[in-house]
Amino acid sequence: MAQPSKKLEKLAHTALMLDLKFKEIESQAKQAKALLIKQLIAENMFDPSTKAAGDARLAITPNRYFDIETAKALVTEEDIKESTVEVVDPALLKQHMTPLQLEKAMKSYDVPYKVGLKVNEVDA
Repeated sequence: MAQPSKKLEKLAHTALMLDLKFKEIESQAKQAKALLIKQLIAENMFDPSTKAAGDARLAITPNRYFDIETAKALVTEEDIKESTVEVVDPALLKQHMTPLQLEKAMKSYDVPYKVGLKVNEVDA
């Protein structure tokens, strides 16, 4: 097998280093978001809404999932049978539910909100 060229080795090294930096920054961002949520709760300002500040928007949104067991209790056995492929398929089951039933079947994760920061691009 041929040896990789110096250019290939350099590109691979650069990609690896940038990936490691990206993972480190991503970890720091997650920690910062967790601290922000904790402080929002402490100051009783934890509201799942979007707050604007100039060109940046802080979005706090519910972190929920579709609870299959709750959903199954809301529909007929026939709906469950039609939605079952080895296990109940959430996408198929959702097709048989009203918006109210779907809302009742949504459950929050242990960390009930996701925090995201979006910076709007400013036209130059």
